[in-house]
Amino acid sequence: MEESLETCCGSKEKLIKATFDLIGSKGFESTGISEILETAGVTKSNFYYHFKSKEELCLTVLDHMENYFFENVINKSLLNVILSPKERLKSYFDFSVERMTCTCCKQGCPFINLGNETSDFYPAFREKIARVNTRHLQAIETCIQDGVKTGNFRDDLEPQTIAKFILAEVNGSVMLSKVFKSTNVLTENIESLTTLISV
Repeated sequence: MEESLETCCGSKEKLIKATFDLIGSKGFESTGISEILETAGVTKSNFYYHFKSKEELCLTVLDHMENYFFENVINKSLLNVILSPKERLKSYFDFSVERMTCTCCKQGCPFINLGNETSDFYPAFREKIARVNTRHLQAIETCIQDGVKTGNFRDDLEPQTIAKFILAEVNGSVMLSKVFKSTNVLTENIESLTTLISV
């Protein structure tokens, strides 16, 4: 019997949500279709009704992850013009600390994790993750530019270079927090970074 549109939409969203949660915590290779089906409560026939493969599903999930990240993190912190540039940067840093605290230092940035895991073998993943990081860098750069103009940050900073430094520093500190199972290294590095770029 052919599925109704309502059922199709429901099963598709369940698959996306389950995969969103699983690859965010376990990664791409460690997440199997059977586990996705079990977590989503969806049959294999429903899976293949919507997606040709796990890769196609995960690429769809990457789009959802990107939208979620920018709507719930970037737009509320780095691009939130209600806040001063320094407050925007602090809010952005606070998100990383809160996320590591909530996950007991077990999860890093899902985009970096997926990039490390898939970039050499799945060009489509690399392209999407590169797009996310480009947007991410642009948001940091905008915040730094605004901070230089308003006197929050040093006027000898080159925003594009500093944006790359900040993203690398945060991602590296998140990785070290996972290794040491403590957010201390993350908070200490954020404090040093803030002092370095502030007036």
